Amino acid sequence: MAFDENFCVPLKHLDPESRIPLVPVIVNGVNPPWPTPRRCFAFGQMLRSAVESQAVARRVVVLGTGGLSHWVGTPESGSVNETFDRDFLRRLEDGDAAALTAYSDEEIDAAGNGAHEIRTWLVTAGAAGTGFDTLAYEPVPAWLTGTAVTAARL
Repeated sequence: MAFDENFCVPLKHLDPESRIPLVPVIVNGVNPPWPTPRRCFAFGQMLRSAVESQAVARRVVVLGTGGLSHWVGTPESGSVNETFDRDFLRRLEDGDAAALTAYSDEEIDAAGNGAHEIRTWLVTAGAAGTGFDTLAYEPVPAWLTGTAVTAARL
């Protein structure tokens, strides 16, 4: 299976030889109808329950990929909505499910048509069930996106 850039970038660095078993979960962040933020978070909770109930893998990592604010194929391409990005990261750090899932499609749209990729982050947040630490954040117009690395506080 060929993956697009939001899968390839982190996996290229984490497992360049593709030795770790991988179960990709594709979350629609491209075209409506999108799953709601609440549904994405709940899917993550279900994923955690499934992982906890299995006895095959001793260790499992849930990795959410994709950009924060960005516009794809529009005149705004290269713009970054740092206010949105920092608000999203603050909500992720707080671990408050209600605040994380309160975004409307219109609020996400204001951060770019590519910002709907935060849905993968919401799945990861639901799976973690805790707040996150932001390890790095940069608005990177040259990469056409707000970019961050976070880790769940487990």
